[in-house]
Amino acid sequence: MTENLPLKFFYCITATNPLFPELEGEDSLPMEEFAKFLKHPRVLAISELVAFVRALDLDKTLLSKLELGRRLHKRLEGHGAGCSPETLNALINVGITSCHEAMTAEEIKQRVYLGLPAMLRHGSIISDMEPLVGAITSDPELDTRWLMLTPDWFSPSDILATGYMKFLVEKAIEYGIPPIKAIQMATINAALYLGLDRYVGGIGPSRFADILFLANPSLPDPVKVMVNGEIIAEQGRLKQKLPLNCPSFTTRDWRPGRVPTFTATAEHFAVKASAAEGEYQQVPVIKVINRTITKLDQANLPVKSGNLVASGEDILKISMLHISRERFANAFLKGFGASIGGLATSTAHDHHTPYVIGNNDTDMALAFNRLLEINGGLVLVDGGEIKAECPMVVGGITSDQDVSTMDKELQVIEQYLLDRGCQSGPVVTLCFLSHTGVPFVRITPSGLYDVRTKQVLFS
Repeated sequence: MTENLPLKFFYCITATNPLFPELEGEDSLPMEEFAKFLKHPRVLAISELVAFVRALDLDKTLLSKLELGRRLHKRLEGHGAGCSPETLNALINVGITSCHEAMTAEEIKQRVYLGLPAMLRHGSIISDMEPLVGAITSDPELDTRWLMLTPDWFSPSDILATGYMKFLVEKAIEYGIPPIKAIQMATINAALYLGLDRYVGGIGPSRFADILFLANPSLPDPVKVMVNGEIIAEQGRLKQKLPLNCPSFTTRDWRPGRVPTFTATAEHFAVKASAAEGEYQQVPVIKVINRTITKLDQANLPVKSGNLVASGEDILKISMLHISRERFANAFLKGFGASIGGLATSTAHDHHTPYVIGNNDTDMALAFNRLLEINGGLVLVDGGEIKAECPMVVGGITSDQDVSTMDKELQVIEQYLLDRGCQSGPVVTLCFLSHTGVPFVRITPSGLYDVRTKQVLFS
């Protein structure tokens, strides 16, 4: 699909998805398939080791995959969020070859001093360029060959508004990194790290003539783009039409653990109460702190017709397809901000098991079923009507539309949620409510899960 484009695509392969198979569903890449993909010449690395706790606990299945990567000389992307130097040491011994999770200048230096290439992150989820460049501006002798730039995800709207890597280079220069060093961090440094410097990343004999022409090193918005010796873009416009041949996908192509064995009805979202009719029952809930962080909270919910009712205190139900695929794991969510009937998504990091939030069981069922009909993405239902949807037909996590079209679809959903009280980035928040690689409480296919205690608290 990417082979005939005037771009060079390389890939990472996950060593474990879901992160915790016993909790979130069967591994999407057993060892035999993992080894097959890892040996592909365009696969350069094992992707971000979010489940590093399993590696530190000497999980044999995971370690065998990492050892294969080491033997094949593949990179292993690290996820050292909040890790001490001692933990980073252990992860380096496990095999990680980089880390993009530094949030302070000191953490950047820690990684460099340990011989661990690091990325300065600045994107739509976390924007840390300003504090991170302090590692360089405060220490001109720091060897920046160990450093790269990454957005760690840009939203379609941000790509349209600011561009992609050129925006990161601009921000690095704005916050004090010398222009040439900033450009190196986005080009030759990355090529060296990935072992591609004999082909790309610099200008020289035997290398592909992939060249960005700048008016000035301090203005890293290319006026011309050359690929393989041919000018393909000039003044921000493509000079040739790109062949986009995206294969067709349906839910039949999803990992089996992501597809239900039933059609959702309102009854699937009923949560039986242990308290008597008319009383209140205290239950654990996920409380949204920001786009990526949650914490454990409690809520007193009324009992009606034998069921717990999501009412008051900004409470919504949150229901993910159960690990059995035969029902939902139902729990409660606090602090999302918008009171809506049903919002379903199949972009649930990292396992992407579909789930739905809302305060009306019928709307939740409609949203979930429509989500499967359009082969994944996002579906918003309120008052019994489908208000908006954004199909993501490539595995339920990626659109086959151009960026502008996808952005328009997402913006309709985002604006609806913002108008009803959500804080900024509600779609990103949705993606992370299931991510067991970050603290503290998440929805999983087994129920409401406390990442620290490793306990399912409610299902």
